[in-house]
Amino acid sequence: NANEDPKVKFTVKDDRPFRKSLSDAMVVKGKPLILVKIWVWAESMFKEE
Repeated sequence: NANEDPKVKFTVKDDRPFRKSLSDAMVVKGKPLILVKIWVWAESMFKEE
């Protein structure tokens, strides 16, 4: 929906010990970046209508 944050899910397909820390890092650092890019894209789509 328009004014809701999209659900973002990260899956790390790796059995090495650092899998959990990599997943946590993506949630902490990557998720905000991805959400910003999604909002920019959504706003540009809204302005074009």
